[in-house]
Amino acid sequence: MKTCKIKIIIVTIAVLALAGCATPYQRTGLTGGFSETRLLENAFSVSFCGNGYTSRERSTDFALLRCAELTLENGFKFFVISSSAQGKKTEYYNMERSPRTCVTVNTLENTSYDSLDNTIPIYILNSSYTIFCFQEKPGNAMVLDANFLSNSIRQKYGMQATQR
Repeated sequence: MKTCKIKIIIVTIAVLALAGCATPYQRTGLTGGFSETRLLENAFSVSFCGNGYTSRERSTDFALLRCAELTLENGFKFFVISSSAQGKKTEYYNMERSPRTCVTVNTLENTSYDSLDNTIPIYILNSSYTIFCFQEKPGNAMVLDANFLSNSIRQKYGMQATQR
């Protein structure tokens, strides 16, 4: 019985350590992140997937930050969003069952779980964009300046601004 309690404590600590904070701005990894696909010389598909502690706003901002950085990394200055999508998916993490006589419900940010069935639903937010990049500002009404947007989002989240 003591071994079972230790396992539960270790698993709980591991889950909280991995999901205890919002997904940082990073390439896709264990806790989420961004990914991209080059569609044309000047077109990209960009996605950011956050963990259960990542807000919709953060997911959207980090997808836009990756759009801005891709634009600059590829020698462009401006980009236009041709399509966008936001989604939410639920995944369940099942912890080892152990006999309990009481039920406790805990809520942490976007994740709730109870001790009765030991199933933790994790809500994953996703933001994706398809963008076209330009060297000169096109005549479109909704043209984004990649350098300005990158620095603005980085400032909002206390990240170091890029020098371009």
